[in-house]
Amino acid sequence: MPEQTDLVKVEIRPRIDGRNAEPRMFFRNEKIAITSTNDDVETSGDILAVKDVEVYIIGTDDRS
Repeated sequence: MPEQTDLVKVEIRPRIDGRNAEPRMFFRNEKIAITSTNDDVETSGDILAVKDVEVYIIGTDDRS
């Protein structure tokens, strides 16, 4: 019998507030937005301002 998995729908670069909040990935059902530190400040601020959405910011600094 195959292993059962739970699939999750992810949207790539959607506008989640109808204006400038455009995270890299958005999990609509879970209300989770993922963005990166190299996005501009205005976009990051708009994403953080969206109510009832958890925001995760991934660092993209070169750590080699």
